[in-house]
Amino acid sequence: MKAKAILACLILWPAAACFILTAACSSTPDRRLGPGDSATSSDDDFLDNPGGDSTGDERDSLPTDDDPADPYADSDDIAADADLAEEPEREPLSEEELSPDADSDEAIEHETDAADQTAERLVIRVPNVLAVGGSSPLQAVYYEEGGGSRDVSAEAIWTSFNPAVATIDAAAPLLRGVGEGEAAIQARYDSLYSPQIFVRVRPRVRVEARGLWVNRWAHDSAAKVEAIIDKAHRSGFNQIYFQVRGTFDAYYDSTLEPWARMGSKPLGVDPGWDPLQTAIEAAHSRGLELHAWINAFTLWQSATPPTESAPRHMYLQHPEWVMQNANHEPMPLTEYIWASPGNAAVRAHNTAVALDIAARYAVDGLHLDRIRYPSPAYSHDPASEAAYAAAQIERPGLDWYDWEREQVVAQVGEIYAALRDHAPNVVLSAAVMGIYTDIWGWGGVTEGYNDWLQDSRAMVEQGVLDALIPMVYWSCREAYGGFTDFCALVDDHATHATDRFLYIGSDLRASGDVRIEQPAGGRVNYESWPQIERQIEYVRQTSAQGWVLYDYGDMETVGYWDELAEGPFAEPAETPFMWWR
Repeated sequence: MKAKAILACLILWPAAACFILTAACSSTPDRRLGPGDSATSSDDDFLDNPGGDSTGDERDSLPTDDDPADPYADSDDIAADADLAEEPEREPLSEEELSPDADSDEAIEHETDAADQTAERLVIRVPNVLAVGGSSPLQAVYYEEGGGSRDVSAEAIWTSFNPAVATIDAAAPLLRGVGEGEAAIQARYDSLYSPQIFVRVRPRVRVEARGLWVNRWAHDSAAKVEAIIDKAHRSGFNQIYFQVRGTFDAYYDSTLEPWARMGSKPLGVDPGWDPLQTAIEAAHSRGLELHAWINAFTLWQSATPPTESAPRHMYLQHPEWVMQNANHEPMPLTEYIWASPGNAAVRAHNTAVALDIAARYAVDGLHLDRIRYPSPAYSHDPASEAAYAAAQIERPGLDWYDWEREQVVAQVGEIYAALRDHAPNVVLSAAVMGIYTDIWGWGGVTEGYNDWLQDSRAMVEQGVLDALIPMVYWSCREAYGGFTDFCALVDDHATHATDRFLYIGSDLRASGDVRIEQPAGGRVNYESWPQIERQIEYVRQTSAQGWVLYDYGDMETVGYWDELAEGPFAEPAETPFMWWR
């Protein structure tokens, strides 16, 4: 039977290796060879704060009624071996990657006719590029004639035609790079053979995510955005998490939400430049990834309602979206106003916003913050109570708080599904609380699961997130496992990691011992450079694939740019490849 082949290269992000899908329908081997992707930050927005809930949200371990966006008020591939891309402890996946060279960014596609799509065939997934010492899962899918398919990766017989360059661990199965050069890879299942596909093995490189959070108060001009990203690049960062939505407003050109207030420009007025597009161009021109950071459920923050604008702000358009307490009283304007995750209309709007960004801007990823409730006291809005009552009919005995946690996970899943269907090259990450539950019995800390109704582990267990970024905004203590010990918290997250990536978030203001005078008066404690360096190196010893720092504004204050460039980030690194995408 004549051999058929399908070649498709998925480019997932600039530093990711391309995977090649190949298919064959044949009873004899096909021996043809073929080619294989803050300005000082305001108290209102420390990454729900990836530190607290947002990049800075969790800086304070004690509960507070203050603004949940304030990390001080809201107690609301780093490879397994950090030296070089080594195989991680978590089997059977590897942390090192596979990163492409310049020409692997070219998408290669070969179409087949309709008959090919229904013929019996074997499809294999093989990396185009692999590093010496690196490894990558291999996948084989058998398609039955006329329809139906199943994964036969473990049953297939895999062959490397140049084992001095690439070998195959059949048990996993894993492809391992052992020497520089090229090797053809082929799979056989019963009497079906796939075409042979080249993998190029290159010298080993460090593979790890090195992210920097840039909140919306930092980028007040195009020149400032350019300077921020240039400084991050020169210091060795390879990812920028750039905030483009704070309170259902936009720091980009949107038809769904009004322009955010910027400088002297009021809500809804075009500032004359596009912060997101400026950041994308600045990042990509330097080889950095740009992830658009959006607050999920923070609806408004001001002592007065939003002014009229076009489009109209959702606080005015949908007052029923505002969270309500047990007495059915909406959140007052004296607080940070949140929209209710239990209202399906809120989630649908958030999904539309996320998809709009992914479809119209060349972002590498979307980054969710404030993806939680502000406290267990909320929300008893009519839509949430009606939805919960309906869920109880189908699931008698369903706990109210469990249901609320499910709504948060549902929001992540809805955005993830929309991206996979309409913007598959865009990855999804989330900044989550640094303490999932207090398994150490510390007391006096807030837990993501209980205090913020955020089940971050369910997000990765259900596979609706590509990267989880816990905001571990505390220091490494002298004694391991001491109160809010960074090292113990990192290990807890690593122990519960899945096949989705884990990046660890650090905060420059966690519980530092360096006191610096502030321009507006007063002093703030910052982490010392030895503490930051210790955190980076500790993360590198775990199964986490990356490290993200909160935030740019504080980095300007402490000035650790050169220390990073000459120390932990002296060797360039590529971002890890998300093999499942």
